[in-house]
Amino acid sequence: MSIQDDELVREDQQPDPHSDANADANADSLRLSDRLRMRIRSMEREGSAQPFKHRIALIGMAELDGKRPLRLRSGAFRLLEAVYAKGQAHWTDPILAIAGLRELLFKEQAPPGSDRGLFYVLQRVAAAGISPAAFASHIIVPRMQRDHDWRRWRARHTWVLDTIADLLIDLRKAPPWNAPRIASDTILSDIALCKYVGRPLARLSGSRIENQEAHLAAWTGAWKSLSLKDERFLSFLRAALLPCFYRLSGKIDPEQLAPMGRSIFALEKSLAPRLSAMSEGAYRAVMAQESFAGSMDKRIERRSGSESLAWDLVQELKAYLEVLVGLARFDAGPSLMGEAASISLRSDPAYLRDAARMLELSRAVEGAGLLHWQLEALAKLDPEARALFLEELRQAGGFYPAYPARQPLSPAGAYFPAPIQALAALSDGSTELSRLAITLPATLDCARLRPAHADALRAALSPGLEQFEALILSIVQGQGDPEAGQLFALLGQEQKRLKDSLEAAKDAEPEHSRASAALEARISVLESLFQASLDIPAASRDPRRFALACLGAALALEPSAETARLLTEAALLSKPPDVSGRVSALAERLKREYSPFFLGARQASMALDLIDAILDALAGDERLAASLSQPDENFAVVIQAASGRFGTKHPTLLLMKAFRQSIGSKALHATLAKWRDLLAKNAQPQGDGQEEIKAFLTVPVLAQLYGRTRQALAQRAEAAARDAGCWALSLGQSGKPGLLAYGIVRALPAERGLLWQEVQIDSALELSMGTKELMGVYLALRAMAEELAQRERRALALPFGKGAPAFSDSETLNAMALNYERSADTAGAVSVTPAALKKATALVIIDPSKPHTL
Repeated sequence: MSIQDDELVREDQQPDPHSDANADANADSLRLSDRLRMRIRSMEREGSAQPFKHRIALIGMAELDGKRPLRLRSGAFRLLEAVYAKGQAHWTDPILAIAGLRELLFKEQAPPGSDRGLFYVLQRVAAAGISPAAFASHIIVPRMQRDHDWRRWRARHTWVLDTIADLLIDLRKAPPWNAPRIASDTILSDIALCKYVGRPLARLSGSRIENQEAHLAAWTGAWKSLSLKDERFLSFLRAALLPCFYRLSGKIDPEQLAPMGRSIFALEKSLAPRLSAMSEGAYRAVMAQESFAGSMDKRIERRSGSESLAWDLVQELKAYLEVLVGLARFDAGPSLMGEAASISLRSDPAYLRDAARMLELSRAVEGAGLLHWQLEALAKLDPEARALFLEELRQAGGFYPAYPARQPLSPAGAYFPAPIQALAALSDGSTELSRLAITLPATLDCARLRPAHADALRAALSPGLEQFEALILSIVQGQGDPEAGQLFALLGQEQKRLKDSLEAAKDAEPEHSRASAALEARISVLESLFQASLDIPAASRDPRRFALACLGAALALEPSAETARLLTEAALLSKPPDVSGRVSALAERLKREYSPFFLGARQASMALDLIDAILDALAGDERLAASLSQPDENFAVVIQAASGRFGTKHPTLLLMKAFRQSIGSKALHATLAKWRDLLAKNAQPQGDGQEEIKAFLTVPVLAQLYGRTRQALAQRAEAAARDAGCWALSLGQSGKPGLLAYGIVRALPAERGLLWQEVQIDSALELSMGTKELMGVYLALRAMAEELAQRERRALALPFGKGAPAFSDSETLNAMALNYERSADTAGAVSVTPAALKKATALVIIDPSKPHTL
C-alpha cells in the first residue's frame, strides 16, 4: 500500500485468530532470550489486534536492545509493550518504518542508543492509540531522512517531534479522532491524524515552531472542530488540497496554518453537505477537475523567477482555500473549482486573494456564466485595476455592470421578480361580465435554495434531468450533424429490429396475424423514409432531410435523451444562421451559463424556450413548407403515417408535433414543473435588498419581452371572442397590457351546451411555474367558466381526443385538467373506463344542475 492512501480501510486488515496455542507458537517461533520469550508469551496470551507478523522486527529490536547496557538502550521494549496494549489490525511494524534512519546511523557508526529520542516519541504515540509506524512514516522520516548529523538529532528534532506528538495525542482524546474510523468507516483515524494534521508540521524548523502555541492550537483546533463524517469530502481533501500541505511542509508557518485550518473547517460546512447530496455524476465531475494540487508543478515553474517562491505558493494556497469556500456557496460554484486554479496560473500570485474577495462580493446566481466571466475578467487586470474592479462590483450589488449576459433574453425562468396580482375575467368580446383576483408567486430558481438542497433536488430528479442535460449538451457542445446521419443510423437499427421481430412472429404463427401486419406497416413506412432520403442530395443541408429524420424518430423511436440530443443538434445545424436570431442568441446564452451536472431551473426553462424558438423557425421556413406541401411519393407515405399518428394534416404543424414528441417535450415540461414545485417548497427567505436588485436588473427588459407574448395572446383572444356565440376567459396582470392566459368558450348549436374550446397560456409563463401555480391558473379560468355556465344555465364540456383533453397546446395543462376533474369528481370521468375515454369527443365538467361540479 503506497504512503498516499495508507489511511484507507482495507479488507485484509484483520487480527490473527487468538488462542493460547497460537500465542505460545508465536513466542516459540523466534530465537529469543528466555526472559524476553516469557514476556512475549504473556503478552501474546493477553492478545493484540495487531497481526503478529507486524511485530517481528520490533521484537527483534527489543531482543537486541535488551542485551545492551542500560545507558545505551533505545527503549524498544517499552514501545513493544505499548504496541501489544494498543495495537490495531492496521498497525504495521514501526522498525520497518524507520529502517532508513537506522541504516543511516549504522553507516555513520553512531553508538547504540542514538535513536532513543525516536523510540521515546513512538512509545508515547503508541500508548495514545496512534500507529507508531504511521507517525514514523508521515512525520519522523520526512523530517529527518536527509539529516546525517545524528549528534544533533536530539537538539534539532526530538523536542519538535515531541511537540507534534503532544498535539496529536490531545486530538486523539476528542471526537471525531477518538473513534477507530472516520468518514463512514472508510478512513483509519489514527493514520489520518498523522497524515492530515501532523505531516504539514513535520518539516518545520525548531525556530519556526517555538513559541507558536496559539497558532498550533488554532491549527489543531480546526481539525478538532471538523465532523469528518462525509467520505466524499475527505476524498476531495485528499485529492485536491492535502498534497499541497505535504509538499509545502516546512514552508507554511504556524501563523499561516491557523487561518488555513479555519478555511478547511468553513469548507467542510459549505462543501461537504453539497458533495454528499450530489448525484454520482456531479460528484465525479467535481473530482475530475484539475485541482490546485495537480497544478503545483506548473505553478512552481511559472513562479520560478520569484525571489519569494515559497511564500508566494503558501499565500496562493491560503487564498485558494478561501476561493473554494466562496465557490461552494454558489449553485454552480463547484464546477468552477478547477477553473479557478487554472485561471490563477495565468495571473500573479495575488490574483486568488482578489478572486476570493470577488466571490465574497458577488450575489448568489444560478449558472456558471457570471462567476466564470468575473474570474476571467479579474485575471486580465493588474493588482491596482483589480481593486477598482472589486469596488465597482461592490457598488453594483455583486453583479458586474459590464457582464455581457446581464439582461435576460427570455422571460422563461425569471418571469416575476416578485409576487404579482392578476385578474381572471369573463367577457363576451365587448363587455366584461365577471372578474376574480388571484396572486401569482415570484419565480424561483436554484439560487434561492441552500446549495446542498439544490444538489439534492437535482439528484432526486436525475432520471428526468438526464434528458434535459442531453438536450442542452446538444446545444452547447454539438459536434455537428446537420444531415441527421446519426438519427438515420438509429432508424436503420430500429428497422432491422422490426424485421427480426417479424421473422420471429411468422415462425411462431405461420398464419398472417394482426401483429405481423402492424410490423409490416411500420417496416414499410421506414423503407419509404429511407427511399425518400436517397432522393435528397447529400451534404446539401436540405430541410427535407431533417424533416424526414424528425418524422421518422416520432414514428419509430421512443423519446430518449439520445434522440433529443441528436434531433436538437440537427435542428440547430441544419438551419442557416440567419433563420432565427433568437435561436442563436439563446444558444449562446446557454453556452455561457450551463455547467454539466449543475443544471439550473432557469437554464432548463431557457432550453425549452429555445425549442419553441426552433419550432417558430421551422414554421417560418418557406422552403421547408413548400417541400412538405408537395412531397414526392415516398415522402408522402411518411407524412400520411405521421398524420394518422398526430391527428393533423397540416405539414408544418405535423413537423412541430413530431419534433416535440421525439425530444420528449411532455416529459421535459412535467419534470420542470415538478422541479418548480420543489424549489417553492425548499426556497430560503429572500435576503434584504435582493428583490430590489433583481427587479432593477430584469424588469425593464422583461417588460419588452412580456409585451410581445402577452399582446399576441390578447389579439388571439379578442379575435375569437368577436365571433357570435363565443366568450373569452382571460388572465392578465393588473395594470399591464396583454394577457398571461386566455380561454375560449363556444356555444354548441341547438342548446346542447357550452364547449370550452381552447385554453392557451404564455409558454414562458408556463415554464416559470410549478404544477401548483399552473393549477391556480387553470382554476382561475375554470371559475370564470363556472360563472358563464351558471349565467347561461348550460353544461360545459372539455373537448377530448385520444383519451385526453385537447383544448390547449400545453400538454401539461391538458393532463392537469383531466387529473383535476377526476380527483375532484366533477364529471363522469371517474366512472368512464380508459377505453371509453379514448373514444370520447367531449367530457362534461361543469353542470349548473349538479352543485358538486361547481
